Amino acid sequence: MKTTFSARFMQRMALTTALCAAFISTAHADDLNIKTMIPGVPQIDAESYILIDYNSGKVLAEQNADERRDPASLTKMMTSYVIGQAMKAGKFKETDLVTVGNDAWATGNPVFKGSSLMFLKPGMQVPVSQLIRGINLQSGNDACVAMADFAAGSQDAFVGLMNSYGERVRAEKYPLPDRTRPGRRRTIQFSSRYGADWSGVNSRCA
Repeated sequence: MKTTFSARFMQRMALTTALCAAFISTAHADDLNIKTMIPGVPQIDAESYILIDYNSGKVLAEQNADERRDPASLTKMMTSYVIGQAMKAGKFKETDLVTVGNDAWATGNPVFKGSSLMFLKPGMQVPVSQLIRGINLQSGNDACVAMADFAAGSQDAFVGLMNSYGERVRAEKYPLPDRTRPGRRRTIQFSSRYGADWSGVNSRCA
């Protein structure tokens, strides 16, 4: 009787040990699968970058994100943001006509030499919607100047609005003086996250 009990006990112990081993093996495999599914830090051939989760704002990866850079696209994004906010406030519509001034003359202004342009001419009357397209799709510096003059009265006043909005949405305070356009990758991320505020305006002007 004792022998039978001992045999059964040993069998159950062996079965329990086998099940535990199988469970541990499966859990380890699942852990390995999860780690395999999560991508590592991207290897990007860039001197600086920052990768951020859109929903949480969590920084997923970065490299030299605080180094000073000169990204022209940051200025274009901020320009579109300020224009979008002005339109949402009812200051003007996408159908309004903008009269191009001499400072937005593509070929007559040496500041624009070698840059992306919409090729505007003084005296042209261009709808706001087309200038927004010129900023977002062609990265037109002349379109930016034309809209800055139209929306704020001057480039300096418009740059002031850009910095004001940047501080208002709690971006890192990093001024954007005319013609210098300094920036950092960490600063740029705010423009992407808050782009949803003016995406509706851009879609109507597309």
